[in-house]
Amino acid sequence: MTGDRDSQSLQPSGGSERIVALGFSPDACSLLRRLQQSVRLAAVRWPSDRQPAATWLEQEWPLATAVLAVGACGLVTRLIAPLLRDKLRDPAVLVLDPAGRFVVPLLGGHAAGAERLGLELAALLDAQAVLSGSCHARGDLAL
Repeated sequence: MTGDRDSQSLQPSGGSERIVALGFSPDACSLLRRLQQSVRLAAVRWPSDRQPAATWLEQEWPLATAVLAVGACGLVTRLIAPLLRDKLRDPAVLVLDPAGRFVVPLLGGHAAGAERLGLELAALLDAQAVLSGSCHARGDLAL
């Protein structure tokens, strides 16, 4: 990732992607604000929103190409489980810790571009992308 991120928003390749973000605790607010300033987010669910996270995500899921969740991997896994269909239709799901130190591509590493987006977000936030896919571990090109 190159260029000045203060003057442009991060947008995945293709231009028609729809990134949504949500947080679960007050600790997530600072990072959500930072993401909102740096990434073209189509929708944000704040921890203080009255609508339950599961309901909000169920509404956003069909149109989202990427979901950025600020919180614990276990919480996000349970939240997305009922929404999962297949690797060609599900959005990329990335989990960020509230301090913005780690970006974990949880779902859609290759097909949905989660690993690529995770690396871009990590560079933007000065964070570490935690990539667990076997292609990345071997240094192979994902096909």
